[in-house]
Amino acid sequence: MNHELTGSVLSFNRMIETIPVPPVRQFNHILIKIAKMKQYPTAISLILDHDLLGFNSSVKPNLYTFSIAMNCFCHTGRVDLGFSVYGRVVKLGYKPDSAIIHTLIRGLCDNDGPQAAHRFLQLVEETKGFHLGTTEYNTIINGLCKDRHLTEALEIYFEMEKKGILPDVITFDSLIQGYCNLGLWEKVNGLSTEMKAKGISYDIVTFSILVHYWFKQGCVPNAFTYTTLINGYCLVGKVDEAREIFEVMIQEGYAPCVVSYSILIEGYYKSKKKEKIEKACDLFSEMYGNGIVPNVVTCTSLINGLCHVGRPKEAFRLLI
Repeated sequence: MNHELTGSVLSFNRMIETIPVPPVRQFNHILIKIAKMKQYPTAISLILDHDLLGFNSSVKPNLYTFSIAMNCFCHTGRVDLGFSVYGRVVKLGYKPDSAIIHTLIRGLCDNDGPQAAHRFLQLVEETKGFHLGTTEYNTIINGLCKDRHLTEALEIYFEMEKKGILPDVITFDSLIQGYCNLGLWEKVNGLSTEMKAKGISYDIVTFSILVHYWFKQGCVPNAFTYTTLINGYCLVGKVDEAREIFEVMIQEGYAPCVVSYSILIEGYYKSKKKEKIEKACDLFSEMYGNGIVPNVVTCTSLINGLCHVGRPKEAFRLLI
C-alpha cells in the first residue's frame, strides 16, 4: 500500500468537505504531489469525481488546475482528453501559457508522433500568436531523432535558427544521437564542431553518446578520451562518476597526468563539501607520490577548497 498516496487522497477529500472550502491552490498542491508519484489515474479521478473542471464544483479551478489535468491525461495516453481540457480553457477565456502548450506537444510526441506535435506547434504559433522557445522545439526534434526521421529533425533545427530561437545542448544531443542511430559517423564531428562554435559545452548525455560512438567506430579509449570524460562529468557536477572513470583509466593501464588530477581536484573543490575537499587533499598527496608536479590550477583549486572549509593554515602551507 502506498501510504503517501493514501494520505494525499484523504487530505484532498477532507478539504473538499471543509467549510469554507480552502483556496484552489491547496488542491492543486495535492494534485501535483500525486502526479509526481506518477499516480496520474488517481489525480484524474479526484479531478473528475469532484467536477474540478466544471461549473458545479465548490472549488473554482484556475489555469494551473487545467494544466495539471492536461498533464495527467497526456501521461495516461489520452491526449484527446487533454485537448478537450485545452478547449475548455480557451472557451472560458483563459490564455494558455507555454507550459500548457509544451504539455500538449510532449503528449502528441509520445502518442501521436512528433509530426503531429510539429503541426500543432505551427498552428498555435500562426493562429494564437505564441512565441514558443527552445524547449518545445527540442521535444519535437528529440522525438523525430528517436523515430529516425533525421531529415525532418534537421529541417526543424534550421527552422529554429531562422526564427532566432537558439539551440542548446539538448538540441545537439538529440541530433548527435540521430546521426549515430543512422551510422552517419562523419556528421557527428561536424555537429561537435558547431557546438563549440556556438559556445555550447557538452553535458553528461553528450559524453555518453560520444563514448558509444567511439566504440562503434572501433576506437579504443586512450588517456585523452578518459580525461575528456572526467572533465565532462566534473563540468556537470558529477564528480563521483568522474572519479570512477579516473579509476577505470588507471586499471586499463593509463597513468593519469597533471591535467587529469587537476580536473578532478577542481571538481572536488567546486562541490564545496568537506568530505570532497578531503578527497582532493588525498589526490594531491597521491600526485606527489607518483612523481607528478602540480600546476597552478591544481594548487589554486586546493587552496580555495581548504579556505572554504575553514582550513587556512593548510592552504597557506601550499604557498610555501
